[in-house]
Amino acid sequence: MKKFIIFYHDDNHYYIKRIEGAVLSPLASLLAVDVRNHGIRFPLQCTEDDGIMTNADATFIETRDGIMTVGDLLDRDDPSVPRFSLPREQFRRLLLAWEAAVRNKPKEIIITKDGDTVTLETRD
Repeated sequence: MKKFIIFYHDDNHYYIKRIEGAVLSPLASLLAVDVRNHGIRFPLQCTEDDGIMTNADATFIETRDGIMTVGDLLDRDDPSVPRFSLPREQFRRLLLAWEAAVRNKPKEIIITKDGDTVTLETRD
């Protein structure tokens, strides 16, 4: 089943407009809160090595066996809460695509997850 996040631009920031699929909620928080507050370097640094576990304001990121996992910081110890995972290189490409999209300031940024494929598109 196709899952998606729609972010909208307002006041020089991107906010979550709609999430379809609970597994995308941690990614939405990472981008709308943690990247906004701390910059793209925070999650990009996590893609460099395995065995990293760190957190920011809303989310935590764990890197293990080449897989990046993002979860809600408040539910870190609850394995029943959905988490977003992607292979490290695909996660890195998604972050760089987000950074490029934000720089262009479109009205909306849409991230779609269809099976193992994650895409980012923009709308004006």
